[in-house]
Amino acid sequence: MQNSTITLKAFSFLQPIFRQKGLEADGNVIPLCSGDTIQSVLDRLGIDTSMVEGCFVNGLVHPMHTELKPGDRVALIPPGTPGPYRFILGISSKRDALRNRCCDSCAGQ
Repeated sequence: MQNSTITLKAFSFLQPIFRQKGLEADGNVIPLCSGDTIQSVLDRLGIDTSMVEGCFVNGLVHPMHTELKPGDRVALIPPGTPGPYRFILGISSKRDALRNRCCDSCAGQ
């Protein structure tokens, strides 16, 4: 049986925020409560969720309301991640880019 913990990592601009909270940026073992979600863990740690754009659980993008399981590996990406990485990481899709384009001439760029 696995421990009732998760591993939580922060990337980029979230790293200094984690350090200010006394957390390591490169991996924290966090106790997991029954029914915990990414959102509830961040709330408990005092991390402002508006500073998180992408959440990865075991390498896959998940929404904040995802319920966590013991042993999960959670990584957080802040807003402002450069465009190409947003697609590669799965934070954004081509459909999102087309919806947010400034004009028809920007389509496909």
